[in-house]
Amino acid sequence: MAEQYIIRKGVFQHVTLEGTSYEIGRKQAEILKSTNESFLNFITSGDIHPKKYGFATFKQLQNEYDVACPGINDEIQGFADELGLPIEKIMFYDASYLVQSNCSHMVVLPSLTLNKHLLVGRSYEQTPEEEDLRLCTTQVNRKARHIGFSVFLFGRQEGMNEYGLSLTMSAGMAAGFPSEWNKKSGLGYWVIQRGILDNCRDVKDALEKLRMCPPTSNTNILLAERNGKAALVEIYAGEMQVKEINDASDWPCLVSTNHFTLPGMAERNHHQIILDTSPPRAAAIRSCIEGDQPAVTRETLRGILTKEIPNGCFGPYYSDGFGTLWSMIFDLTAGEVEICFGAPGYNPWRTFTLEKVGELREYEAIFPDKQGLFSDTISQG
Repeated sequence: MAEQYIIRKGVFQHVTLEGTSYEIGRKQAEILKSTNESFLNFITSGDIHPKKYGFATFKQLQNEYDVACPGINDEIQGFADELGLPIEKIMFYDASYLVQSNCSHMVVLPSLTLNKHLLVGRSYEQTPEEEDLRLCTTQVNRKARHIGFSVFLFGRQEGMNEYGLSLTMSAGMAAGFPSEWNKKSGLGYWVIQRGILDNCRDVKDALEKLRMCPPTSNTNILLAERNGKAALVEIYAGEMQVKEINDASDWPCLVSTNHFTLPGMAERNHHQIILDTSPPRAAAIRSCIEGDQPAVTRETLRGILTKEIPNGCFGPYYSDGFGTLWSMIFDLTAGEVEICFGAPGYNPWRTFTLEKVGELREYEAIFPDKQGLFSDTISQG
């Protein structure tokens, strides 16, 4: 009921970033200087200590970034130069820790869909103050064009690129508790995911990148390509298990929330709050897809994404870190993505392609905040 919610509002940006890595970095600094001074102050407050992340020197850390995402250091250098700051002040280098994110995502291969398109659904939950709220259409010279939301400005939360490859993520078990995941040196998922979207053509390429540069954090990743292949990747402290499917698989669908499901990973499930909220969402997603197959549509996924947890993916608990900031439906066959900025059911869905959007655009969004995540969600199930 409406009286249960405190209505909050936010503003999303959609930017087009084109050129060399260095030019894109300078452009991002120009945009922030004129539109978001508080975020600019945050992103330039870095005080990097490479040894904290397992590297002897800052240069070693930069080298690791360039392996995971070639050109990322040039982009950050352009950003720093535009602001007249040393590159070590850019927070991106001092953010190799996982911020809690309570997401849900799913891949439905063509044999289960009405129009035989490959569909990917995704919702992203967090508090608005802890995210960029920035959709980027990005074209680095000689790299793949892609669209997705940024994290710490230069990284990516998810995306679809011009080759028809999509990547979505959710936090895995015990996310947000560094003592339980920081077992090795390495980088945050957002660096590797940016590298995949910039450079990889298909699921095989993306898996090779992840094996070469596994993120240190507990992360569940869904990869899909328009040719009808997909993979679930579950990562815990640098360890990785993979399940691949295609249209000939017994169940050509993948679902992931915030717990592990694959052999060798499921025993990592031990955080009770996550166990109370994650499996019910996954079960609700599977049930809805099973009920509509073999005629699943975008509308099917919109329904899943709009229903409130635990019967769907929508989380209204913004103050508790489980508020849906955006929802997405990728149609890899059509090369389109539908996005709802803010809470689904309270905000419109909009369709985007990989085409240039021109000047910066802004979208107002409603976040209906509800109190009592940990007491309400379980009783509702």
